[in-house]
Amino acid sequence: MIKVTIIGSGNVGFHLVNLFHNSTKINLNEWYSRYINFDKRVKVINEIENLSESDIYIICVSDKSISEVSDKITFKNRLVVHTLSLIHI
Repeated sequence: MIKVTIIGSGNVGFHLVNLFHNSTKINLNEWYSRYINFDKRVKVINEIENLSESDIYIICVSDKSISEVSDKITFKNRLVVHTLSLIHI
């Protein structure tokens, strides 16, 4: 089973947590949020330095925050991806 960490608690992060929480093929390892634990279904941490080991880290923050967040991630040899939000006009 693939261990996944979600980084970010906005709209995309929230929906991914809901999706992965109900999955039988993905282990939702933890969820990073700047806010205190607000979801009892998954381990929520609010200090990015305390991320535990996962197979994939999905960064779900705004494009302007990606650099700040990714600079704080200190592990090596892990798959890290960033989501993209598209606005249709």
